[in-house]
Amino acid sequence: MTTIQHYSAENARTSLLHHAVRVGDYPAMLVRRHSLLWNFFRRDLLGRFKGSALGIFWVLIQPVFMFCVYFAIFGILFAPRDDPAGGPNPAFAMYLFAGILSFGAINESTSTALGSILGSANLVKKVKFPCEMLPLVPVLVSMVVYIVGCGVLLIAGLAFGEVRIGLDFLWWPVLIVVQLVFATGVGLLLAGANVFLRDIGHLYRIFATAWFFLTPNFWRLDMVESTFSGVGAGWVANALLFNPALPMVLAQRQVFGIGHTWSDELYAGAFPFSLPVNIALSFAWAAFALVLGYGFFKSRRHKFADLV
Repeated sequence: MTTIQHYSAENARTSLLHHAVRVGDYPAMLVRRHSLLWNFFRRDLLGRFKGSALGIFWVLIQPVFMFCVYFAIFGILFAPRDDPAGGPNPAFAMYLFAGILSFGAINESTSTALGSILGSANLVKKVKFPCEMLPLVPVLVSMVVYIVGCGVLLIAGLAFGEVRIGLDFLWWPVLIVVQLVFATGVGLLLAGANVFLRDIGHLYRIFATAWFFLTPNFWRLDMVESTFSGVGAGWVANALLFNPALPMVLAQRQVFGIGHTWSDELYAGAFPFSLPVNIALSFAWAAFALVLGYGFFKSRRHKFADLV
């Protein structure tokens, strides 16, 4: 006797925990569908520059131009003056540019992944299509731009003597993977939530602005204690440590040796944790984001086709 199995959306497993513990199925699926993922990645990357005269070269031009702007504004015009004689301050410009590259990649990839499901309604409605692949595509594209930008940072930093390549640089590929996993997890969570509540896009833009200024992009952690006094400084400093982007931005600067020309006191204030600790914290946030994002996305997947 042959048993006939019927699928019922009402009786399907929709528990977030049920799918979260099966997060290992996600990379396995990506390996099986690697050719499909490559085609979507290539289409999205080339589509960004379709119709432009310089085409794919904009991937390089954008970070070069961004560095020139940051160096002119924050390295010359408004740079902190450590030297009484004045002059450009490339150390602060490199510190700023490295942080912007790391946070910008996270922000851009998650913001773009947010609308990936609603923007591909025709694919989502296909039963056999793995729509959990869609939020990953813009994350991969943003990581390409980030890597090119880091190349600009490396060349400029070596030219100014503000970047030092040592053994810490070997952690950079690990940091890339960690940022990729974190952005993918957040992207899955936002893309799935955006299907049910279209206000998520507007709310996330507001949140991302606040998130940017709460991350040490323009400031150092030691400035918190000098700005707040008494018990308040401890509370604020401890609260900032729960920012998932904080260890990633600090690790970004440490792998490139930014700050090696500073005094020991200034360096310790800007980097209270060692590079391995920041990598470990970043990995913990990335794992948490992926488990939560994948679990939520898969638990709500059965309703996407009716809502997009």
